[in-house]
Amino acid sequence: MLALAGLVARQSRADLMTFDTLPDGEQIPNGYGGLNWNNFESLYGARFPGTGYERGIISPDVIAFNGAAFPARFTGIGGATFQLNSAYLTAAWDSSMQVEVLGTLGGATIFDHIYTVNDSGPTLINFDHAAVDTAIFSSVGGFQFVMDNLNVSVPEPSQFAFGAVTLLGALGFGYRHWRKTDKA
Repeated sequence: MLALAGLVARQSRADLMTFDTLPDGEQIPNGYGGLNWNNFESLYGARFPGTGYERGIISPDVIAFNGAAFPARFTGIGGATFQLNSAYLTAAWDSSMQVEVLGTLGGATIFDHIYTVNDSGPTLINFDHAAVDTAIFSSVGGFQFVMDNLNVSVPEPSQFAFGAVTLLGALGFGYRHWRKTDKA
């Protein structure tokens, strides 16, 4: 029965967030992509030709950026964990800037990395970090950065896990019934 307990696992659903369904010039709403958002805004990047806003577009036409160049974050809904897989980052105005990405779980720092990006085009950043409940993006030097095609994996219970839990319950009930009849 313990071997079956190990089969109860959570699968991850990979979500690619292109931001393209979001309206131009608004805060990214909580719940988008299964996450809660703070200080990330959506923007039609082509409105600013020749800047990182336009050059940072991967999937037309909306990008995300850190409003007023302040740190921006997203969290798992209800404290849920997620895996931060990858994103395209671009400097909005600066030819070379740094973006710090910090991941936490229950308030403890899991990772803290600094990436250098520029405004000539997007840089694919492969984070590949598991089990965080918060990701914080901060521009070093106080400039805005652009993000597009964010990829996260949000764990969800699988049908297999549900079946395994049901089987474990049935086995436990059967064992209990067998023990009662065996002692009688």
